[in-house]
Amino acid sequence: MNRDKAISLISKLKALSTNNSSPEEAALAASRIQHLVDLYKIAQVEFTIEGEDPIESYDCYCENGVNLTKWKILLCNIIAQHNGCRIVWRGGIKLGNFIEPALVSIIGTESNVKTARYIFGYLSREIERLSAKALENRNRAWGVKGGKSWSNSFKVGAVDMICYRLNRQREDIKAESSTAMVLFVSESYAVEEWLRKNMNVRKAKTTATARNMAGYKEGVRAGGDLDLGIERTELGEGPKLLPNR
Repeated sequence: MNRDKAISLISKLKALSTNNSSPEEAALAASRIQHLVDLYKIAQVEFTIEGEDPIESYDCYCENGVNLTKWKILLCNIIAQHNGCRIVWRGGIKLGNFIEPALVSIIGTESNVKTARYIFGYLSREIERLSAKALENRNRAWGVKGGKSWSNSFKVGAVDMICYRLNRQREDIKAESSTAMVLFVSESYAVEEWLRKNMNVRKAKTTATARNMAGYKEGVRAGGDLDLGIERTELGEGPKLLPNR
């Protein structure tokens, strides 16, 4: 596939991802767009279509309580970034018996946000499932109960590995297309501008947390084996659709 055909395909996929009632098909189309943009270093302005959805803020997920879950924030953030989006969040409020849960939102175009939410939902469910299974095996082998710290560290390890794999894939694609003399303009720049103009966002402070290294290492291994649905088949083809489990 040459560059002109890639631009033509991107325009068709953009329309499919924007005007589609199926979130799975929209997510696949948007994921293929990102792959082609990275592979051919195509500028955003070269495939913008009439009626493209504007940048808005969309709710992603609510916590069960007032506190934010660190591994979910990390996962949501990396998935959002790799789909041309950004995330913002606010802590929950508790006043007597009234509780307003913590909320995480994704900023971006509707098609990109749909993709990010779909991938986040799939990966978060998989991490929860793998963590529960690994903890059960660990407790049975050691003859112990509990293991909340071990489980949380497992999830952080899995997310860290997912982050590493996604970043490595992006760098591999850029290296393959390093000779392409084409301007690359990221959608994330437009999102950053929207945030600056429309929201009073403060950067979150990073805090160190205790980590169970045994659980973390198990999580890293699990994150390395987890199907991200981004394996490329051959040059010019998009990523495979994430399995619907």
